[in-house]
Order: sequence, then structure tokens, then C-alpha cells
Amino acid sequence: MEIEKKRRVEEERVYRLELKKADLLDEIEFLSGDLKKPAFAKEIDEIESLLVFFDPSYTKSSSSSSSINNSSFKTRTSTGRVIEAPADVVILKKEAETFFKGGKSTKKD
Repeated sequence: MEIEKKRRVEEERVYRLELKKADLLDEIEFLSGDLKKPAFAKEIDEIESLLVFFDPSYTKSSSSSSSINNSSFKTRTSTGRVIEAPADVVILKKEAETFFKGGKSTKKD
């Protein structure tokens, strides 16, 4: 009985070590993929994608190596929304109201 128990404990220990090793190898592979890109490449790609989205005439720089497939994104062909007001319109601003006004103190000495 003791030999069987020791064998099961040893098998469980080996199994846990193998799982831990596999997790570490996955993490190493994930991190090594990030190391291949230059610093801030993700941020640069995001900014350039936003520039292309909001300004269709903008072209991405050739030095950026994007891992995202750009054909999956749709770009607008319009130049944006233009709002025009008639010339005789007067713009009124609403004054900010005070949320809390302090009052006189009612302390009696």
C-alpha cells in the first residue's frame, strides 16, 4: 500500500512539473514574439490605424511592420461630417450654476 501511494504521489508530482514546464514554454514563446518587434510598435500601429480611419488620405509609413491584416479594416471614403450654421445664428452659453452655496454660520458663543 505504501509503495502504491508513493508511486501515485511521484506520478502526480511529475505531471504537475510537466504542466508547469509547458506553461513556461508557452510564456517564453509569447514573450519572444514580442521581442522581435521594435519598442512601441504596437502603439505606433494603433496610432497609424486611427490616422488612416479618421483621415483616409493619410498613408502608413513603410517602416512600420504591422502584423495586423489591414484588408480586414474598412476605411471611409468621405472626408468627414461638416456642420454649418446659418450666418444670423447667435450662440448662447448657459451660465454654470453653483451646486452648493455656503450660508452664514449659526454658531453661538
